[in-house]
Order: sequence, then C-alpha cells, then structure tokens
Amino acid sequence: MVFSEDSRVKIPCILRLVRLGYRYLSLKDAVCDEAGDKPA
Repeated sequence: MVFSEDSRVKIPCILRLVRLGYRYLSLKDAVCDEAGDKPA
C-alpha cells in the first residue's frame, strides 16, 4: 500500500480541525480577483 502526503498528513489534519469546530473551505470553486489578489 502506497501512502502519500494527503493520506498521512493533510486528511487527518483536516478531520481534526473540523472536529474542533473549524470550517473547511475548498479552493476548488474559488474565484480570485487578480487585480487585488484577494478571493472574491
């Protein structure tokens, strides 16, 4: 079985933070304002 950084670090970290009450914000559909370099 091959383990990647996602399975060893990122996913457990995200799960722990969500259980602590943080909200997961996916960047998959995020729109970036290139003029101000801030998420729209």
